[in-house]
Amino acid sequence: MFLERLIEKKGFSLVELTITVAILFVVVAALYNMLDVGLTMHKNTNNHSLAQMEGRRNIERMVKDIRQAVSINETADNSLSFLYDYDKDNENETITYYYSSTHGKLYYSVGGVTKELGEFIVNAWDEPLFTFYNVNGDKLDAYAESTKSQTRSIKITIVEDYDKYEPPDKYVLINKVYLRNYD
Repeated sequence: MFLERLIEKKGFSLVELTITVAILFVVVAALYNMLDVGLTMHKNTNNHSLAQMEGRRNIERMVKDIRQAVSINETADNSLSFLYDYDKDNENETITYYYSSTHGKLYYSVGGVTKELGEFIVNAWDEPLFTFYNVNGDKLDAYAESTKSQTRSIKITIVEDYDKYEPPDKYVLINKVYLRNYD
């Protein structure tokens, strides 16, 4: 029936063309929406993976440096300063790690030169970056003067989250470092 009308009229009517274009528009819009959702999910997954890799890299670096500390200069919940022969020249350099909650970034300082280590960190006041322990494993007050001399191990907690408003939830890395060169 449609074929017979097509042969008789030698073309399509304006109504038929309009309906065809409308259906085509709906199909293209649905395909575009599916592609956009897929690309957004891929971007978010990729960024969360990058944040996790950054967190692992940072905690490994911190563990390596802290393990070699010969003395601790300053302690706090979100900062640690210690001496260690960083460049192997038989001179101890001051190494400082600190987290800025206002910027949400982790910083690293060697001999006064500061570098940014991480930007996806979301440690809160109840999730300190550093927790200090004595030789018996008892938790020490990070702000007490005696913590500098009594510390024998340090727990590092890094909480990473690329976008705190989107799933998945935060990614928590915890590592405990035992000081090797500390008397």
